[in-house]
Amino acid sequence: MIENVWCILCKDVITDSKTNLVSYLNCFEGITVLKLPGNLLPFAIGTLWIKTSEEEKILKVRIRSLAPSGEEKPLEAKDMVMKTKRHRFNLVIEGFPIKEEGTYKFIVELFQGEKWEFIKELKLDVNIGKSQINQIKAEKF
Repeated sequence: MIENVWCILCKDVITDSKTNLVSYLNCFEGITVLKLPGNLLPFAIGTLWIKTSEEEKILKVRIRSLAPSGEEKPLEAKDMVMKTKRHRFNLVIEGFPIKEEGTYKFIVELFQGEKWEFIKELKLDVNIGKSQINQIKAEKF
């Protein structure tokens, strides 16, 4: 059996080549945009999986997005061989389109047995307005 340990939205994923340690940088759950439509800057969905047996397993993961309007978009479906107990799967997403304000959902699913199983729902709140950086700068002057 394969289990998900965690999933996270972040701007950058860095893996140290010497130690294989991973840093998930600039994690977020919401953004403020100045206008719509637009595209998000590149970001990543980081995941960690474990298997409960010693035997080699196939990790079959898919990630899809769901806009506030209900529009669904497949992002990735991937089969990976799990030779070790733990496996990280990090999906980098470039130019994700944002068409409307509201909560976008990134749904992580795992294929087990003969069907796709819901694992996690990562939410990204998109708001229209001035950025906090501009508001902070304006307050100082």
